[in-house]
Amino acid sequence: IDSALHNNINFIANNLEIDYAKKMQKTNPNFDKTFIDFGFGQINGFQNDNRFGASQTFHFPTVYKKQASVNASAVQLAEANNLVDKEELIYRVKQQYYSLLVLNEQILLLESADSIYASFYKQSKSRVDAGLSDALELSTVENQLMQIRQQLSIVRETKKGLLAKFQRTIQTTLHYKPIGDSIIYKFNFSPSLVGNTVSPKLLVLQSEESLLKKSTALEKSLLAPSFSVGYSSMTVKGWQTLSLTE
Repeated sequence: IDSALHNNINFIANNLEIDYAKKMQKTNPNFDKTFIDFGFGQINGFQNDNRFGASQTFHFPTVYKKQASVNASAVQLAEANNLVDKEELIYRVKQQYYSLLVLNEQILLLESADSIYASFYKQSKSRVDAGLSDALELSTVENQLMQIRQQLSIVRETKKGLLAKFQRTIQTTLHYKPIGDSIIYKFNFSPSLVGNTVSPKLLVLQSEESLLKKSTALEKSLLAPSFSVGYSSMTVKGWQTLSLTE
């Protein structure tokens, strides 16, 4: 399980998404860009004049509060998605692990049955050769032996395919072969679910709904008027006419 959680690409991507959401949370408040205006040239005569201005637009404080709430909900959604994928990955590892243990037991039973019926076949053949039995007994034992060997071949191929799938799930170059004393799984609550009364998938749906509502509220708040604070300075050099009469 640790190998799967550490190496699984989807789980790694989920952790990166959580980190991104948390870093976006630190960008609040997100102010608009500062506007700077600068000019230089001849306005009133042959002397050069200059113009400088700077302004900053602000929204009402409620806008930045709603933006912070949206960012917090984005983190919650990312964590909820991560929890769902984590629990599904753990379930998949356990399911494949115990399925391999069951297949191991099936192979042992079929190999034992193969050995027993192979011995029966030899005895039946000897009895038929000695004239102590008819061909029907030999045919019945031979048919049972063929069925067991065919089933054994199918189970071995199934195990081979499942083992390859198990390796892809745990995402490691090491080749693991599940070994256990019992094929009975003792269910334990995942530590991440202890104390949590809400299903992880339901938690995702609730987080998505919360994020949608808060995003809508943010967009509506952006329609409210904003205000700007600025500074402006300009020079006009040279003689100027103050009236129409000299």
